Amino acid sequence: MLNGEVRVYGDDRQRIERHSRANPAPPPASHYSRFWLDLGKPKTVDYRFMNTPYTRLSRSILSEEIKAYTIFFSLLFGLWASHSSLANPGGTLGTPREFHTATRLLDGRVLVAAGRKDFTPDVTDSAELYDPATNTWSATGRLNEGREFHSAVLLLDGRVFVTGGIGFGSNTIDSAELYDPATGRWTFAASPSSPHFRSDPVVLSDGKVLVASGRTVEETPSAELYDPVTDTWTSTGDVIHPRSDYHSTLLFSGKVLIAGGSSQSGLVAEADLYDPATDAFNSTGSLLLPRTGHAQVLLANGRVLFAGGAQKKRGKFKVLREAETYDPATGLWTITGSMRVPRIGFTVNLLADGRIFAAGGADLSGALAAIEEYDPGVGRWRPLQSALARARSNHTTTALLNGDLIIAGGVGGNPSVLIPQAELFVGPR
Repeated sequence: MLNGEVRVYGDDRQRIERHSRANPAPPPASHYSRFWLDLGKPKTVDYRFMNTPYTRLSRSILSEEIKAYTIFFSLLFGLWASHSSLANPGGTLGTPREFHTATRLLDGRVLVAAGRKDFTPDVTDSAELYDPATNTWSATGRLNEGREFHSAVLLLDGRVFVTGGIGFGSNTIDSAELYDPATGRWTFAASPSSPHFRSDPVVLSDGKVLVASGRTVEETPSAELYDPVTDTWTSTGDVIHPRSDYHSTLLFSGKVLIAGGSSQSGLVAEADLYDPATDAFNSTGSLLLPRTGHAQVLLANGRVLFAGGAQKKRGKFKVLREAETYDPATGLWTITGSMRVPRIGFTVNLLADGRIFAAGGADLSGALAAIEEYDPGVGRWRPLQSALARARSNHTTTALLNGDLIIAGGVGGNPSVLIPQAELFVGPR
């Protein structure tokens, strides 16, 4: 995503907020970043993620003992700043959760909202803020309704708009809420005419929010526009192929690509394209591999990458590692390199150098700690030597203003537990 914001969680939703062709990714891209970490006087040093050609170790020996280890990382691809010698390098959530949302605010802080807080299931109405300046989490105002599988987008005025989801008692929620960072409070917004459960809203270039299809009793073709200035909803043209658990991507042209997901009849291969100029949807080809629970991200070259997800055929569930791209200029779909690891419930992020970073998720054996990167220039994935400190899925990964990534929440382990510790990834500069 061009502003660095990609969040995929649970059913692998993505948020695209504002972007500019002239400023494809903050911060300015370069081929590597440099990160110094002073470990002081440790009794032991964890070399787990030092075994990489991009890492060099320098020791300063004072007197007869090692006084300090200074690790210099030449990060061609970036490395995790989390390992066993560090205590909670991304801070600790006040409420561990999954199926939540994470939204970077205009001031650089990250708002984590709602989600599932245990396996009852029990949703939470709590929200908290991550401050990169202090590397700490703090509580903020509570939502009016606890929810999971909801959606959150950053509005142009800096507020956060939340809609849909499942509430207490597994009831579908049709309400919407607004978070004001200036006051730390949530207020109800006008409600849409349909819950649009498991939809993927996107902020259009004019600041309005497109909420399309999703599920009520079954998948609905209806689509609506929310205007945050007037706090009103208006109906727009129906989608061609109703679906839920899909992704929306705002293209350079201002059009919105809707792809993937499923309906009552199975996976939806066909893709829809919304044009704000005509207020209508049109078909734009089909995924070569229909999928749901996948990750979808806008590349710096304007194409859209689809990776992972799952299929169910003849009663068998298969987690995918295959990937493909969509070219808005031609409307064509093309197979690209496959991920090294099949994944569902993972996150993808556009890095400052144009590469795509994939972390965590799960396969049929459980949560994953593996990290890999996709290079659009060659169409290939490569694994990183480092890994997440905790295997996790259903988490969020949010790009900070400096290009680093904060990963929060999710579930992992055996037996599965919610993970309170966050992790920090140092991205390329």
